[in-house]
Amino acid sequence: MGASQRPGQRHPAPTIPSITAFIAAALYNPNLIWDEYSARFAEAEIEAVAMLANLVGYDPAQAGGVFTFGGTGTILYGVKLALERLTGGQAMTAGIRRDYKVVASGASHYSRLNVAAWLGLGSDNLITSPAPPRTKSR
Repeated sequence: MGASQRPGQRHPAPTIPSITAFIAAALYNPNLIWDEYSARFAEAEIEAVAMLANLVGYDPAQAGGVFTFGGTGTILYGVKLALERLTGGQAMTAGIRRDYKVVASGASHYSRLNVAAWLGLGSDNLITSPAPPRTKSR
């Protein structure tokens, strides 16, 4: 039985109007992460980082930061930046040649396991410290 014959799995061929609408939408809604189209987005990121720095008492002209895609992105950026600093900027080109450890609270984002694996550190090099009772999720 082919896929088009299975109940609930019918996928009709696209029509010319649907393809035309898809192309028109793609022309007017480009990927905003691509710098050629995202100059205003990058400007907003810089301004937002400066505002947050000012709120916590940092010098907005000296502070830096990036927008990420949630907890996973935040931990990924943090660990990657730490590895670059520890290796003198060589992690990107020479790779990780030592067993670096990542220390995280048990209350931290669960993606710490994925990030340790994605960056080649391995989950065995992740040290999870117990979280105080008042910080645990209920």
